[in-house]
Amino acid sequence: MQRTFEESSHSGSCYEVVVASRDGEFISTVQALAASLPTQLQVRVTADADHVETNGLTAAVVVDRRSLLGLGGSVIARPMPEVPVLCVLDGAEGAALEALRRGAWDVLVPPFEARDLQRLMEPLVAEGVRRAGDRELIKDFYSRLNALTDAESEVMEAVCDGKLNKQIARELNVSIRTVEQRRRRVFTKMDVPSAVPLACRVSEVRTIERLSRPATLSPPPADPLGHAPAMGPAPPAPTRMPAIAVPTYSAAPMNQPC
Repeated sequence: MQRTFEESSHSGSCYEVVVASRDGEFISTVQALAASLPTQLQVRVTADADHVETNGLTAAVVVDRRSLLGLGGSVIARPMPEVPVLCVLDGAEGAALEALRRGAWDVLVPPFEARDLQRLMEPLVAEGVRRAGDRELIKDFYSRLNALTDAESEVMEAVCDGKLNKQIARELNVSIRTVEQRRRRVFTKMDVPSAVPLACRVSEVRTIERLSRPATLSPPPADPLGHAPAMGPAPPAPTRMPAIAVPTYSAAPMNQPC
């Protein structure tokens, strides 16, 4: 079910919509629609469809193929939770299928009216805001995860597997008191009050990453707890939970004012 913009937006955040177009009338229409949404949105215009720069606050990209060559090659093929791309096409045969195959969030095919673009703008931006939140969650999670010591990582993995303190102590050959101390440090560093929210956080990140994997024949990366990937052989058990590389965004803080 598609979310509305109100359900997905982060209070106080100022996002942007990037429009790749040379059509002044079309750009004005997008600006008017962005202004009508129940939050502040900046519209940034570029004339290069295949080199669209995005950042952590980019909610959506609209590529106008009618006035530019290209399908937005720099952004359209990025997996979730990257920025969703709406392609406005020129009616060329097979263009819609090609855009969707390459990863466009949706396409708009002529002839169309302003209300057709309006119908797509709100769910497009809502999806972009949701993905921006996912990117922030992943970055925060791995920043905290990398702050754990090897010993704390071992305890965190065992806790997320549902093991009791006495089981963990026996497996790690340490005292129960030592396990309890490491658990407390894990909860503090991961900013969770207990084991259940910690497991939920790990599960949420793992789910986002699984949805983000491109459809290739290559084995996907190991998940945060080192479980076997969905395809290909299982990797060796890590001594600590590995940090999966996360893209670097030139993002302003999520609560940056417009």
